[in-house]
Amino acid sequence: MTIELPIKLKQRMAKGKFVIVGRAGMDLYPKPANKQTSEAGTFISDLGGSAANIAVSISKLGGRSQIITVVSDDEIGDFVWKKLEEHKVDTSLVTKSQNNNARTSLAIAEIREEPKVVIYRNNAADLLIDKQNIDNLNLENYAGIVITGTALSDEPSRSTINLLIEKSKNAKCPVIFDVDYRANAWTSISLASAELRGVAKIADMCVGNREEFEIMFEQTDLRKVSANFNPNQIVLFKKGADGCDIILDGETESYTVFKVLKKLTAYMDPEYLASDSTYAQKQMQQEKIAMGVLWATRAAAMDNAEESKVVGKIKMVSAPMGDTRPASSLWWDGLAIAKNISDAEAEAAFQVIMEGIDKEMVEANNDKAVWLIDGYKAGKSAMGAKMTADNGAVPYPSGTRMGAMHGALGTVVPDFLTGKKSAKETLAAIEDAYIAKAKEQGLM
Repeated sequence: MTIELPIKLKQRMAKGKFVIVGRAGMDLYPKPANKQTSEAGTFISDLGGSAANIAVSISKLGGRSQIITVVSDDEIGDFVWKKLEEHKVDTSLVTKSQNNNARTSLAIAEIREEPKVVIYRNNAADLLIDKQNIDNLNLENYAGIVITGTALSDEPSRSTINLLIEKSKNAKCPVIFDVDYRANAWTSISLASAELRGVAKIADMCVGNREEFEIMFEQTDLRKVSANFNPNQIVLFKKGADGCDIILDGETESYTVFKVLKKLTAYMDPEYLASDSTYAQKQMQQEKIAMGVLWATRAAAMDNAEESKVVGKIKMVSAPMGDTRPASSLWWDGLAIAKNISDAEAEAAFQVIMEGIDKEMVEANNDKAVWLIDGYKAGKSAMGAKMTADNGAVPYPSGTRMGAMHGALGTVVPDFLTGKKSAKETLAAIEDAYIAKAKEQGLM
């Protein structure tokens, strides 16, 4: 099932320029990655704040964005302003506070799993948005306005936002509401619930997560949440790693990992169902692709003059960073001894293994793999793996159960990608295939 946007909304959004209202601040990230703030050796700074993040994202996706916010009249305010301009966000409606005590928001956000975030919002400058900031705004020229919920947490920003929504409705300019609930921004949950709910029920599009819908409607069930909106409203119910649900006219559509994967096939090699890591290696060696993700143990093959046309041309780097760690994992090959052999055979096998992984072997074959053995020195071909590990990648949970799951995924997912199965049928088939293999291996 595909949910179509209402035609008037699609036509209006085609104008392409959005105005976003709310917080723009400075974020500090502890380094090295995967460390607690208290363990940081240093920090890196960047632009932050929900409104600023939305504006930058629109710009990066090729759209046009303008932000309405207030920053402090100091070096931090200057930093935020400059960063917005660097990302091609229109800052003509950004102003500096005349209140000497006002401060731009500062957030310290850890780059690790289950990160802690500390936000300093003493005398927050962005809550000083007032009528003067929107007086000359001609909403006929915009694709839509994006309201962030924190801007409703105090005056004069709250009254200004409500006035802006009224102006938007008069100009038939779509209102997109990002609930953006931050508990420490509000004096009480009851106030937050009333103010956020009021805007959510009149917005053309509402975006929130489980906690935010619970704050507004005391509901987390998708169907019960949808009952609070009229048929023409669009609701995005964010579910973290599980994607999101879209609600329109009482209907929902889940965007699962399978659907995302299917969309990504448009960027893959035409033979993606038949290709493997060896195929990818050879494609890169023969100058067929310019960028790729390879096993670290295959990196040295790029400089093998007997089979590679790209000798000296390829640089290995870390996997791209996610929110808390690289989009990769550390997967080490190991050694095993069969259970059904005699003790004497097992002892002999163990001796051969130990001889095969000693320091002398590593010194003789240093660059042929990435070794977890004393004496190994990471060379050029191992730099990608080393950087990925240094940036906080975690070991892959390899094991018998994961092996059974790999088999089930590899067998069933192609049927979804080729249209033979729906996402629901694919999940059921993966479960059946895993259970069958797990029972065969004595795991269930």
